[in-house]
Amino acid sequence: MGLAPGAIILLALQLVAGQIIVDITAHSPTKEAIQSVDKQTGRTFVQRQREHATAVVHNALDRRARVITNVPAADALNTYTAPITIGSGRSAQSYDLLIDTGSSYTWVGSDKPYVKTSDARDTGRTFTIRYGSGTAEGEHYTANLQFTGFSGSTMKNQGFGVASSSSGFGNVDGILGIGPTSLSSGTVSGLGQIPTVIDTLKRQGRIPNAIVAASFTPNTRGDTENRGSLALGGTDPSKFNAGTLVYTSKVDSNPYWGAKINKFTYSTSRSTQTLGAANPIGIVDTGTTLMLLPADAFKAYMASIPGAYIASDTGLMMVPRSSYGSMGNLTFFWANKPFVLIPDAQLMPPALGQLFEASNPNNDFVSIVASSGGAEFTVGMMALTRFYSVFDTPHKRIGLAYTSSTFQRTAGISATQTKSRQKAEHHKAPVSGKPKSPKKRKGKRAVPLDSALARHRLDAAKRSAQF
Repeated sequence: MGLAPGAIILLALQLVAGQIIVDITAHSPTKEAIQSVDKQTGRTFVQRQREHATAVVHNALDRRARVITNVPAADALNTYTAPITIGSGRSAQSYDLLIDTGSSYTWVGSDKPYVKTSDARDTGRTFTIRYGSGTAEGEHYTANLQFTGFSGSTMKNQGFGVASSSSGFGNVDGILGIGPTSLSSGTVSGLGQIPTVIDTLKRQGRIPNAIVAASFTPNTRGDTENRGSLALGGTDPSKFNAGTLVYTSKVDSNPYWGAKINKFTYSTSRSTQTLGAANPIGIVDTGTTLMLLPADAFKAYMASIPGAYIASDTGLMMVPRSSYGSMGNLTFFWANKPFVLIPDAQLMPPALGQLFEASNPNNDFVSIVASSGGAEFTVGMMALTRFYSVFDTPHKRIGLAYTSSTFQRTAGISATQTKSRQKAEHHKAPVSGKPKSPKKRKGKRAVPLDSALARHRLDAAKRSAQF
């Protein structure tokens, strides 16, 4: 807590004086006990008292701390953002920051310019950080931060960056880095690791544990709204199905939120095949949009979907609408438990897909699944909209759970389009040209594609997910 030893003892007396008085009167240390050194640990009586007092303080803070739930997370189409307020009083400003478990440094100044507040201090140090899709550099500051609207989440003198230049982050105000703290090593000149906002909340007694959990949901309308939330300090049981939360250990050799998946499988009504090699290692990353399979697994996966092709302009995998009815379930085994992505979960909802792939005259589905290009995998944001995710620092583990969105049907098109598309041939790449907007038909309600096979597949997926 940054206090001198004497101050720690005094604070312990102030917080839980009754408990300490009981301890002192109950044990009434003798002169020999005071003067002796613990034979097992080599600690003096004073050292033992200091450690006891420190533990009392921490226990008191832990009892005061509460898990902060329902922190809003907004869908930014290709990522999720959380609002962070920097500063105090009237000059405080809120910034929408990309929620990134793949980095651990927080910075602002990308889209919305940073406004310096009275409590902000420029440390005179600089930061430089590079991502897979962008870069940022600027000055390292400290100020009071909080998750906007949650006064109990105030972080005093939190370190963060103010970017003087950045690229690749046009639709967000910066990055909220909540990955492993070690990722920040070397980011700020002259400093080692920079505590994340979760580290600071825990250290300052705001939350009971350095844990963050995310609840995201599919974007079926192609808009930007608050359709997700974060829990700080623990989990929110109301956001996932009871009995389905499964943890796997963080892989120490991977600096990110790395984990091992037992295997990937692809199952249709006719067969189940294992995709790629067993036990691949990869990451769970809210800052990556797509679900990236190991290259060998993706090759086998794509070959299993009739007519699937790669769009020449974006590199995204496209799936003809006529192939939807024969698609199977993509499953990854997490700590030997099946986590199922039904066909709808493997495809962007049409309203969202149109924003990612404009050159799509056949209105084919846009897949959320792509190749990592190597042996690793990434469970990205769009896959995480189907599950609850937990990033548990003290226990070095990552958790996933089923939610009400896991089996949500989102591949909705009109019944008329369904019938005509199932007769069409989609085994060739789309021709160039501006896509035609679908005509609106009065009395025709957009409904999910459905068939006896699709219902059977969905039921099978739910049965396989029983824990």
